[in-house]
Amino acid sequence: MSTWTFEPMVNGEKVIGEDGKPVTIDVEVEGEADKVDVALSVDGQVIESNYLLPDKVYQVLKWVALLLLPTLAWVSTMLCNTWNLPYGPEISTTLNMLGTAIAVLIGVSSLKNEA
Repeated sequence: MSTWTFEPMVNGEKVIGEDGKPVTIDVEVEGEADKVDVALSVDGQVIESNYLLPDKVYQVLKWVALLLLPTLAWVSTMLCNTWNLPYGPEISTTLNMLGTAIAVLIGVSSLKNEA
């Protein structure tokens, strides 16, 4: 395990805490090269994430909601229109609805962390 200590700066000046001392951010890193666990603490107090979703799940769902589902909705609409396939609007609407539902879940996770 290794610990890195940072002193954040704003406009070239150190951030000063309520006690009048410079604020320090300690990052403890432990684990193997393929898996790293990071604990963040400010002035000795550990800051924990309150996210509803684990980071890996959050990242995958964000990619699915922002790119994959809207692209599939567009492709299905174009293919159904071009080839006169049935249920084009229904498929597109369903894919867009799923993308929106996932986006709401991601938003709730972000709001929970801010609370």
